[in-house]
Amino acid sequence: MFISRDSSDVQALKMFCEEHQISLIAKSLLSFSAAQSPVIPDTDVIFFSSIRAAQFFLEVFQGDLRSKQLACIGQKTAEAILEKCNLKMDFIGSRAAEPKQVAIEFAVWLAGRKVLVPHSNLSQKTIVANLPIEQVETVEVYKTLLIPTTIEPCDSYIFSSPSNVDAFFLKNTLAAKQHIIAWGETTAKSLHEKGIQPIILKGNPDIESIKKEVLKQINTPSI
Repeated sequence: MFISRDSSDVQALKMFCEEHQISLIAKSLLSFSAAQSPVIPDTDVIFFSSIRAAQFFLEVFQGDLRSKQLACIGQKTAEAILEKCNLKMDFIGSRAAEPKQVAIEFAVWLAGRKVLVPHSNLSQKTIVANLPIEQVETVEVYKTLLIPTTIEPCDSYIFSSPSNVDAFFLKNTLAAKQHIIAWGETTAKSLHEKGIQPIILKGNPDIESIKKEVLKQINTPSI
């Protein structure tokens, strides 16, 4: 089984695979670097789509966060930002893997105020695209670099982001009937564009969601 996250980020999945005698390849196909001298617009609210966006933003932000309200895509991101950046969110999306739904909730909460969305150069900008244009400012705070890597053939593939999908296909292929899992709707969209119909983890997916899908495959007899 392959998952496009580094082993250190999926320890629970690694233990699960060991218990079920499943060989796991855990490897992110991406690297990240800070954008050069981004200009930070002044807004009432700052929205983080990931812990990485928050970390790179905080490296360059010179203002007073106490005067801002903070928002993020979902509960897992909120927990990571609290743990690593010591910041509490004022708004947390209820369905992190469905950004269009989060954008609808967020637009109601935002109530006409202006929001800044830090992002990478390869961001899908789904939240931005689903908010009123006059309320949104964006800033590229980091760059996502693809690392094309040959992955040995696996029975199952789990993709955690659209960028990982793009990096994977630079050196690998997938058959349409293979067991493929997409972490959220934007990742699924990237796979659809390549002719793949994955199982989509919606709502607030976590490692437990992946375990359930893998167990379904293990317990389904081959025809």
